Amino acid sequence: MRIKALILLAAILAAAAFAFRPHPAPRQSGPIPHDAYVWQRNWSLVVGQAVTQSHERFGRIVYLAAEIAFHDNQPVITRIAPDYAALRACPKVGLAMRIGPWSGSFSRDGEPAGTIVNTAAELLRQASDEKLGIAEFQVDFDCPTAKLDSYATLLTMLRGKLGTTPLTITALPSWLDHASFKNLARQTDGYVLQIHSLRRPRSADDAMSLVQVKDATAAVEKAAGIGIRFRVALPTYGYRVFLAADGQVLAVQAEGPEPSVAAARVMEVRASPAEMASLVRQWTASRPAALAGIIWYRLPVADDILNWRSATLDAVMAGRTPAPRLVCRMHTGGGLVELSLANLGDDDAELRSQIAVQWNDGALLASDALGGFELIRSDQKHVTLRPGKPAAGVRLAPGADRLIGWLRFEKDTEVQTHVENIHP
Repeated sequence: MRIKALILLAAILAAAAFAFRPHPAPRQSGPIPHDAYVWQRNWSLVVGQAVTQSHERFGRIVYLAAEIAFHDNQPVITRIAPDYAALRACPKVGLAMRIGPWSGSFSRDGEPAGTIVNTAAELLRQASDEKLGIAEFQVDFDCPTAKLDSYATLLTMLRGKLGTTPLTITALPSWLDHASFKNLARQTDGYVLQIHSLRRPRSADDAMSLVQVKDATAAVEKAAGIGIRFRVALPTYGYRVFLAADGQVLAVQAEGPEPSVAAARVMEVRASPAEMASLVRQWTASRPAALAGIIWYRLPVADDILNWRSATLDAVMAGRTPAPRLVCRMHTGGGLVELSLANLGDDDAELRSQIAVQWNDGALLASDALGGFELIRSDQKHVTLRPGKPAAGVRLAPGADRLIGWLRFEKDTEVQTHVENIHP
């Protein structure tokens, strides 16, 4: 009897182990939905144009409506005035509220929770007055990990004010391992896993990167195990690091005007279109069922020089690695030949190409280089236009062109050109 009892106990334990073993998260494949952020605090004409021209490419546009910063531990509200006409043209709109760094605790009957909740209600009322159908109210708060329970209290209060409007939040990968995160996420209708970060580097030797593919993949798989639907935020932007002669960081610029610092050199760090396209391909082929989509930070705008162009983002969203394609264009007439470089590709082109120009007959009377290029005359029938120091680091956007030089002949002359890459 004792042996039979032991056998039965072993069978029960084995069955229990089988029942409670970790099961892999359900997966799916196929096209993945794409959304985009508009995070500008000043809605210039080109920002509104960007929204109007591109909203159909995205499931929804999420715009920054207000930011709450803390001065002397008191909340200070900055409201943003968007182009409501442009937003009304969008099929779906999300409203975002940014909460600046704060290490305090939220309570139901205290500040700043009351100010935050009332501000959220005012933003929703204003959006309703402007005839916007808000598909989500998103809170962007980099809460200290130790304060996630307090943050959950704030979200419970917000739910009471938002009515039927879905509540979402941004979440950091570091939160996923914390015991309080699952309860926090349950207070929402979903979250955005923010795997990119603009961390201020300490020096030129500090690793500067917006996101690593392997880290993004691991974070998404870990989030899927929590069992709550989420989107992942991927970067489209870049930033400049202004360095002193000793390599120390003077300033970091991600958007807006260039800082007024006397920098010895400037480094650029950009989101890699090739790496982001690889993630899109990977998740299109197989992704956790809990991954509801990608939201891009941020929507390309014509004068946002540190961000991707629309053509680049379109290629990446399709899972295609974008690439530049430089060609030399000529405008001729009356013996004058004007030469320009045009980018017919779908990614920015760095000006690292030289243009060989030759002709068989006709006397060259005069010539010059423009746009940061230098002209080198090899012989009577050949010149070369090479990028000089003023052209170093210059990027040519998809669809853009740049006048780089001209040749004046005694008569109309047939000219041949050849674009040659210069390896750095």
